[in-house]
Amino acid sequence: MSTDPIREFLDLPWRRAVLIDLRVEHRGAGYVQTVGLSVVWPGGRRTIVTFHEPYAIDVRLSFGIVVPDTVRKATVAVRSAALDRLRRVWTRLGAPPEDLRCFALEMVSTGTLKIYASEWSARAAAAH
Repeated sequence: MSTDPIREFLDLPWRRAVLIDLRVEHRGAGYVQTVGLSVVWPGGRRTIVTFHEPYAIDVRLSFGIVVPDTVRKATVAVRSAALDRLRRVWTRLGAPPEDLRCFALEMVSTGTLKIYASEWSARAAAAH
């Protein structure tokens, strides 16, 4: 990963990428928790983008629309009302989040996906 994880995330070819799978691993406190996105980039390359130890996820996707979940744009926020609320909650619990960000994908037809996390990674997916 580069020294600027926000820029590296935004530099991915999100526009017109297709979300083909969303996986949330949440087994409870003390276990590894992740949010994984399987993405097909324009040109056909497949990647799995994983958010490590997410603090929250806000998914607003429509399941009745029979079209690919195509990304309109990706953004990263470091300040917002939602981030401030999460920081207050976790600070009260004694675990103030370091470098918490909101990674958001705005979809062409089905809404938004927001993942509140500090770290992410990407790896090539197995070919189908």
